[in-house]
Amino acid sequence: MARWAGVSGPLVPWETPGGLIAAAACKPLPDAPETTIAAIAFDTLQEGPTQGDGSKLQVVALVEHGAVVAAHRSQIEEDATTAVGRYRIDTARYRLSPRVRAFGTVFHSHALGSRCGDANAGSELTLWVREGQ
Repeated sequence: MARWAGVSGPLVPWETPGGLIAAAACKPLPDAPETTIAAIAFDTLQEGPTQGDGSKLQVVALVEHGAVVAAHRSQIEEDATTAVGRYRIDTARYRLSPRVRAFGTVFHSHALGSRCGDANAGSELTLWVREGQ
């Protein structure tokens, strides 16, 4: 996934000096165990954990036999209400139509602001549907 995203450097958790992985989770698809869902937040700017302004590269991918077969990249903009915490992969049966099934990623923010004024809104579920690569 790092190679697909153009990330190079120490692919270890950011608790290790120079580590680039801020958060990660993976899980096989229940109906296709040869396909793994993976979500990783890369700390490419070497910011470390923040409780303010920051930016992390997020990659959500489907991986088969060690190769990325479909993926999406985006930025997580950190502020007072959002700070990279952890991921959880949700493989519940999200049937959007008879032929379309989604999977989910749950992003847990570790920002203090996301728990106080927003009734503990520190977790965000995003549903994903594969469209080509």
